Amino acid sequence: MKVSVVMTCYNTSKYIPEAIMSVVKQTYKNWELIIVDDASTDNTVDVVLKCLAKFKIADRSRLFVHVTNCGVGKSLSDAIKYSSGELVAVLDSDDVLDKKALAKVVTPHILNRNLSLVYTDYMVCNINMQRVRRVRNFQIPQGKTYLNYMKGVSHFKCFKKSFYNKTEGIDETLLKAADKDLVLKLEEVGKLFHVDYVGYFYREHGRNLSNSFFRRPKEERVQIRISRKAIMEQARIRRKKLAKMGQS
Repeated sequence: MKVSVVMTCYNTSKYIPEAIMSVVKQTYKNWELIIVDDASTDNTVDVVLKCLAKFKIADRSRLFVHVTNCGVGKSLSDAIKYSSGELVAVLDSDDVLDKKALAKVVTPHILNRNLSLVYTDYMVCNINMQRVRRVRNFQIPQGKTYLNYMKGVSHFKCFKKSFYNKTEGIDETLLKAADKDLVLKLEEVGKLFHVDYVGYFYREHGRNLSNSFFRRPKEERVQIRISRKAIMEQARIRRKKLAKMGQS
């Protein structure tokens, strides 16, 4: 199965070479790289182009550049739309994949056609990618849903595009929590599966959206909180409709 590794970026020229290199080093070789730059104001685009040439992957990579900054929801949505693989894996431009990450998430998809999303554990690292702590995700218990937890399903995520196409897609207006919106929607069309393995290395630094939340303008913080609640409420509404359709 071909995997489209999708990556969105905004002013991450300092870190994105490591992210791209971690894709190049994958033991699973049937992949393409889709990068969407959200109107960076630094030299991120130039750095990406140099990396594609340096690593000799221009023929299996595509770079798209937004003219204006659109936010994470629109950027991730576009990256998925531009992908051509049967599977789509999400990698942030300031993070790194373990070299066996793709192989670990592809295998369950091959063995079980009903899986919509496969995810792993991840390692929190400092700005220099030195390991700090392992974050253990978990398999959602039978009879429960992601809505019951809103945690436990995080980096690294890989999903079947055919299942994603059954949903209405990521809300392109989201400034944050686009990953939660993605997980909720994929849970509604298939099964989620956890792989007990560190497939992802998450870099903590001052510019992570989660780390900079309380430094953002009050109006923006309020809007982000509203978006989070809206994601959950919209999921409840969708699921009630699906339940009614199943009863009719």
